Amino acid sequence: MKDFAPLQRWFDLPTDQVQDGDYPVVYSNGILRNHKTYKAKAPWVVTWRSGTIWKVSFVENDYRPHNTSLRVTDFKNNYPKFVFYFYANFGLEKFWTWSWVPTLNRNDVHTQSRYFPSYPEQTKIANFLTAVDAKIVNLTILKSEREKYKTGAMQQIFSQQIRFKDEEGNDFTEWEEKKLGECLWYIQPTKYIVESVEYSDEYKVPVLTAGKTFILWYTNEESWIFSEKLPCIIFDDFTTANKYVDFPFKVKSSAMKILIAKEWVDIKFMFEAMQLFKLSLWDDHKRYWISEYSNFDLFIPSLAEQQRIADFLSNIDQKISELNQQIEKMKDWKKGLLQGLFI
Repeated sequence: MKDFAPLQRWFDLPTDQVQDGDYPVVYSNGILRNHKTYKAKAPWVVTWRSGTIWKVSFVENDYRPHNTSLRVTDFKNNYPKFVFYFYANFGLEKFWTWSWVPTLNRNDVHTQSRYFPSYPEQTKIANFLTAVDAKIVNLTILKSEREKYKTGAMQQIFSQQIRFKDEEGNDFTEWEEKKLGECLWYIQPTKYIVESVEYSDEYKVPVLTAGKTFILWYTNEESWIFSEKLPCIIFDDFTTANKYVDFPFKVKSSAMKILIAKEWVDIKFMFEAMQLFKLSLWDDHKRYWISEYSNFDLFIPSLAEQQRIADFLSNIDQKISELNQQIEKMKDWKKGLLQGLFI
C-alpha cells in the first residue's frame, strides 16, 4: 500500500483560527468548515486519522487538510478516483489503535499488500462507479424534492388554503373544530407486549419499539397479536412521535399507545394531520400519557374530504416509497459490485 498510495498526516488548524473563506477544511468525518487559504491542490483522497467517525472523502477542489485526517500524498501514477474507491472499501477501521480517541495507524496500512489493476482499468472502474454514485445522488435529490412537495402541500391543505371537491365538482362542507380526543380513542398495549427475547428476521410478526428504531425485530409468538383495528397510529409517549401502521404487530413495552380512529374519522388523514401538530407538553423529560393530548384543538373536514386528502397524500407517499426502493436497490447492487471488485 505504501507503493500504491501512501497516507500522510497534515498540520493542525484550531477551530478558533478558522477564517471563513472558499476552501474546504477536511476533517476525519468530512468537510465541516471553509477557510480563507488552502494547503493542498486538488484532487485528493482524505481519510480519518483520529476520531469516532470514519470516512474517506474525494476532494475535487483545493482544500485545507485538518490534523485529524490523513491524505494521499502521492498517487504513484494511479488514477485518483480509483484510489478513493479502493480506500473507501479497504476496511481502514481494522487498523485503528485504541486510546482515549481511536487513531488510524497508517504504518500498519502501508505494510498491507494488495493486487491492483492497470491505469486504464482503474479509470474504467472509477468512471463506472462515479456514474453509479451520480445515479444514487439524482434519485436522492428527486426523493427529497418529493418530500418537500408533500410538506408544502400538507401545510396548504391543513391550513385550508387548498380545498378538495367531491366527484361532481362541488365544495365539501366547512371544516369543524374538534378535540383530538373526539377523533381518536386509544388502547393500552399491555397485553400485546412481547414476552420472548428470542428475535429473528425469519419470524413473521414485527415487534414495535419506541424511538427511531420502531421495528425492533421479529418474533414467532402467536398469541395477542394486534390486528383487529388496522390501520392504526402508534403514539410514542416519550417523544410524541407517531407512526402509521397497517400490519399486525406486537410491542416491546408500554411506552406507546395504539390510536384508533372513530367512525367519522379517516385514520390516514389523522396521521398526516398529526405530523403538523406541535405537541409541546413533553418538557423536562416528563412522560405524558395520551390523555394529556386529548384536549388538543384541530380542524376536521367531512369524512369524504378526509378520504380525498388521504388518497392524495398516499399517492405522494407511494412515489416517495418507490424512489426509496430504487435508492436502496442501487446501494445494495453497488455494495455487491464493490465486494466483487475489491475482494
